[in-house]
Amino acid sequence: MAHYKISTVVAAPIDKVFALWTDLERMGDWVGGVTGVTDISGPIDKAGTTYVVHFGLVKSPTAALRRSSAAGSCADDPRPPSNPKETGPG
Repeated sequence: MAHYKISTVVAAPIDKVFALWTDLERMGDWVGGVTGVTDISGPIDKAGTTYVVHFGLVKSPTAALRRSSAAGSCADDPRPPSNPKETGPG
């Protein structure tokens, strides 16, 4: 089972931050791609509580660029040409 530890500084009262962090219905507001949380084993504000986070498709700017490039438009592709003598379309 994976375990993660993350820390950051937030300019807000700790009670408001804790209330948001423990509101699993809103997890998708601050964790990209979250579609739901299930199998909550107990009160979320108690040590030892576990839950399962479900992820859907994460929209990636890179994937959008690849689709654009595959359609024949490389104008928005930030990657340099693979051949140094290539200058791009047109």
